[in-house]
Amino acid sequence: MFDVIIIGGGAHGVITALYLHSENDALHIAIFEKAKKLLPFYVEGEQFPFGNQTLPKAALQDMVTEKGISVFKSSAISALSFTSESDAWEIKTRRAVYSARKVIISSGKDPGILAQLNALGIATEETQVAAFPLESDDQRLVALGQTDIPVLLSWVKIGPSIKKIRIKLASVSEEKPLKQLEGHIRVHSGKISGPVVYQITQYITAQQPSLPGSIKVCINWAPEYSSEGMCNYLLQVKEMEPRKTISRTPLFGLPGRMWSSLLKAAQIGREMKWEGLGQEQITELADQLTDMRLMTKPALDKTGMIAYKGGVLTSATDEHSESRIKPGLFFVGTVLSDQLTAVKEGDKYISGTIKTLAKKIALA
Repeated sequence: MFDVIIIGGGAHGVITALYLHSENDALHIAIFEKAKKLLPFYVEGEQFPFGNQTLPKAALQDMVTEKGISVFKSSAISALSFTSESDAWEIKTRRAVYSARKVIISSGKDPGILAQLNALGIATEETQVAAFPLESDDQRLVALGQTDIPVLLSWVKIGPSIKKIRIKLASVSEEKPLKQLEGHIRVHSGKISGPVVYQITQYITAQQPSLPGSIKVCINWAPEYSSEGMCNYLLQVKEMEPRKTISRTPLFGLPGRMWSSLLKAAQIGREMKWEGLGQEQITELADQLTDMRLMTKPALDKTGMIAYKGGVLTSATDEHSESRIKPGLFFVGTVLSDQLTAVKEGDKYISGTIKTLAKKIALA
């Protein structure tokens, strides 16, 4: 019999096992992972927080071996039950039945595990799309690879496309965005992703009962400037750099391809110099830089780029993430409904409760 069985060999499962061992090295710990290796969805060189340091995937795998933690790979769980006769949990795989005093579920939003938890009476929430990239056929979006670009991203109300009025009227108030966040995006051909995109789309899914078919966003490529302030800045550049070719002098650290795309949208020729820029072109370029509006829709074609919500309800657990109705059954990581699954481009998040949970289990 094991003292602790951990179901799921992802980052949360592996780090939980290592913390358990550091708290009590006499514990007999096992990790069950349905894939062929631990940390199956992470690339080599990816860093994970452990203690006061960050370690690559290979280092964590080596530590598991060094600590004598048992690892069962290609071991999907077919049944999970509690046996009162032996006062232990039983874990069934296609190979054998294993038992443990305590079980930690760290399998993410695995539908098979969630179904088994439901059968045990654990309250769960249906897994649904929570955050996603956006796609658009707008020709201004050009592929920039893995470049992270700082922007101010806004979700705005969908309305009729009207040519912007250049003269400000005192009686007209400026349209307020539904949500506005500053952060980094990645631009692909016809698609935008990145941390701030996931934050915005997570907010959108929380506000609406179903996924919207269309989403209108506004990108400010120079977050410190408004449209009016940008006009003034561009006039200054025109005065200071009159003989320079505009296409060869990208501003605000924008990649050359994106800068060229914005110039084209503002109808500024590739060979035009700053001194030849007219007021209408300055105003149009300022709008492209600070108020680039896009009609987009959810990009759901790549599951690795989508974050999901749902899983075990937090109300079904206590402050130590232990089941309220099944003592000895714990949950950590994205199996919990309030934690989104990670995305390939997202920040790798490791729950800060792992160390506290490990201490509670190790000392119990």
